Amino acid sequence: MIQPTITSEMTVFDVLDQVPGAIELFQQHGVNPTGECAFFTRQIRLKDTPERCHVVDLDKLILKLNVAIHEKDVADK
Repeated sequence: MIQPTITSEMTVFDVLDQVPGAIELFQQHGVNPTGECAFFTRQIRLKDTPERCHVVDLDKLILKLNVAIHEKDVADK
């Protein structure tokens, strides 16, 4: 089982910094974080993105972000 490293308490900025392909994953969920949420990325937490940035299905996005960061960790080993 994958241990989650991305949580709803993290800022969008931290996620974009840590997860390869994060922008594309956000886009799959209805938002371009460097467009619609660009002014808020350092302050807004993932848990607030459905209301503030119109992210669709936050739980699924967080799952995909964790898979992506896990794949990065495996590739780095």
